[in-house]
Amino acid sequence: MQELADNKTNDAIPSKELGVIFKKTKQTILEEDNKILFDADGKAIKVPQAQAILHSSSSRFEQKQQAVKCLLHDQLPGAELTEDFLMKVHTEHNGLYLKQCELSWLLQYPDLAKNLERAIYAHQIQQPHVLYSQTPKSAQKIQLLLPILTHINNLATGREYMAGDEAVIAIQQYALKYSKKFFNLFSLNIKDESVLGKGNGAGSTQNSPIATANKIVKVFGYEAESLRRVGKAGAQERVYAIGNFDCPHRQKVYKAFARKHRAYVSSELMLEDIALVFNSIPNIKSEAMEILELVELEPRSQRELDNIQAVADVLAEIVTLSVAEAIEALDHFRSVWTAEFLHLASKNLTFAQRIILKKLVVEMNVT
Repeated sequence: MQELADNKTNDAIPSKELGVIFKKTKQTILEEDNKILFDADGKAIKVPQAQAILHSSSSRFEQKQQAVKCLLHDQLPGAELTEDFLMKVHTEHNGLYLKQCELSWLLQYPDLAKNLERAIYAHQIQQPHVLYSQTPKSAQKIQLLLPILTHINNLATGREYMAGDEAVIAIQQYALKYSKKFFNLFSLNIKDESVLGKGNGAGSTQNSPIATANKIVKVFGYEAESLRRVGKAGAQERVYAIGNFDCPHRQKVYKAFARKHRAYVSSELMLEDIALVFNSIPNIKSEAMEILELVELEPRSQRELDNIQAVADVLAEIVTLSVAEAIEALDHFRSVWTAEFLHLASKNLTFAQRIILKKLVVEMNVT
């Protein structure tokens, strides 16, 4: 800001240079704030105390940064809160990237999203005043995005795509159908370029299928990058690709969320084979499997190991029964075996036995 103070009027500085100065100044402030957050000892206080600090108008900035650090430790257990990680997930854009990653992760667990939302509602209903803008809407967002998740995942592999891409067209058609919901939930203005009249943006790239797809992938925290133009002069098309699909910060957030909701994730994944089930879902549920691998590394007493093997022997017998008898047997043990214990026991089965067991569990949940 010293560069501005040295001039009596802003007119003395060219507008482009003024913009550069403001940009540098803003970045400097962000870096200073982020350094205070990084240095803060978030583990020195508890979550209720952190929430009280953030709600108090008399709290100093350093205290609020300490409270934020405490809440980040709670929200992202086990994640190393490095300086660049904090900048990406919290300091930049008021933590937008973390919210986008959370939404993306919860899309794999819509029931968990509903449970979390109910818990927030239960807390808010006890408060004297609640603003509608502060009520959670993650379940509504997930319900809207689930039908196009496959197409989003298809683009989020780093592959190149253009306006005529099948996934792009599918996303555009779906977004047009539910344009009002996209506007209400994400403030995205989705319009059909082909029906806009002359003078109202006909042919405008901001309403093209590729522009619509790029708007929606941004909801997930992905950034579409323009790589090059192809085609003859006057009929050229841009080629795009998701540049940050393998962002290490995203993977760290996913792993932390899996730890945070370990009980739910374990019960969801206890019997699913990563090679068979997760090969079409990039870097989300596969990361959660690592949480179960940590369970396997925990030291076990000989008695626990014997019990695990005994359960494995029972499972090996169950998979030889008829479907009806096997489901009845599994249902009997449902309230006895924990998800983690059943996961450990299933690891002692053969590959073929695990596949049969997986099918039985799916059939049992359906019936």
